[in-house]
Amino acid sequence: SFSVFLSPIMGIMVVDFYLLRKGRIQLSHLYRVKDTSYWYTKGINWRAIPAWICGWAPTIGGLVVTVGGLQNPPRALVQLYYMAFLVGFFVSGTIFYLLNLVFPYPGLGKYDEVDVYQTFTPHEAIKLGVVQVVEPQVLDGIAIRSDDKKTEAEVIVEKSL
Repeated sequence: SFSVFLSPIMGIMVVDFYLLRKGRIQLSHLYRVKDTSYWYTKGINWRAIPAWICGWAPTIGGLVVTVGGLQNPPRALVQLYYMAFLVGFFVSGTIFYLLNLVFPYPGLGKYDEVDVYQTFTPHEAIKLGVVQVVEPQVLDGIAIRSDDKKTEAEVIVEKSL
């Protein structure tokens, strides 16, 4: 029964990350609220809502008749319910992809050109063409110096106090 609700969400998320964004995210945008590629329209990705409904609608009838204990339910409803994961996943994913082709959202597939959060190793940064930040660095107005960094042991001692 969970697959009736969750598989359409999974289809949307897989299409968004792998097909539309091509596995690239703007990490700096995850830490800001507005005016990012993840804010959409006032915080709502309206493309996902009709896509989710299209993946949910064919299978919810089977859930209702199964849970309700209806005698001799329509065979098609029950069979769609048994295939709820695949139906929801692929229908929602396809609709979401098509909606994004018709109404593209700016910023899809972009990533930070500067590795502000030191996410990548030097080898990965070179391979991806990402510039690594050299210390000292300033993140959101807070300067971080190398002498400010603590060892793991110092952090553990502080937490235990």
